[in-house]
Amino acid sequence: MSQKTTRPPAVSGTFYPSDPEQLRADIQGYLSGQKAETKRKPKFLIVPHAGYYYSGEVAAAAFIEVAGYSYDQIFLLGPSHHYSFSGALLDGADFWETPLGKVEIRSAKLLNAKSLGFAQNQAYHAPEHSLEVQIPFIQEVLPEAPITPILLSGGMGVARAIATELEGLKGDNLIVVSTDFNHAGPRFGYEPEKEGWGTGTQLDEQACRIIEGGDTGEFRDFNLKYQCTICGNLPVLTAMLLAKSKGLENFKLKTYSNSAAKTGGPDSVGYAALYL
Repeated sequence: MSQKTTRPPAVSGTFYPSDPEQLRADIQGYLSGQKAETKRKPKFLIVPHAGYYYSGEVAAAAFIEVAGYSYDQIFLLGPSHHYSFSGALLDGADFWETPLGKVEIRSAKLLNAKSLGFAQNQAYHAPEHSLEVQIPFIQEVLPEAPITPILLSGGMGVARAIATELEGLKGDNLIVVSTDFNHAGPRFGYEPEKEGWGTGTQLDEQACRIIEGGDTGEFRDFNLKYQCTICGNLPVLTAMLLAKSKGLENFKLKTYSNSAAKTGGPDSVGYAALYL
């Protein structure tokens, strides 16, 4: 029998507290300020992946929607910030660890995908924060569910192939899509004013309206036209295509904020919580 492997946390102590008691208290504090809206069991969430100081309240607004439910498996879709490739990559570890303990990783059912060929690459997952920061929230609200973290990279044209592979997943699953919205200001070298928008918030509001409208072509074209700096636009588009293929209703925006609300100044990263 092969030895079990564990991915250690990469951003514990930076994006979220490394002390388990403080981490749990922070998450419970974020969640306690939220109330679920939907009366139906969600199939998808869209959540931010910044440091909890900036986006923890927005993340909690999404995760409170699934508190009290159970799922066979949770699939995390997030962008790769450190490595570029085209498609989707699984992690080969058996467990992921956070200060709150270990969660079981299940990736085997996707390794048989034919047309896209989901592959494993632990090195690409090792430094990535976009999926890791979701784990402590999941450990609090859905502690029993095994997780499949999937890194996505490439042009938005690969979204349909990834969504097609995910269509075949069986069971009562939850898809958690990790994305921050537009990164605007001098620090990011992106000025919405040059694209005809007053602020990054205005761009984000339009992006969220498009997601709520469910038009996948409009979302793709919007990102391309305005060169949006939505880091998870590929995971979002993949989820929109997957939801449409399943005949589901469209995402609903629950709340929005941005980093400027905490820091002030000219730079801002948008955060949104949506569910379906």
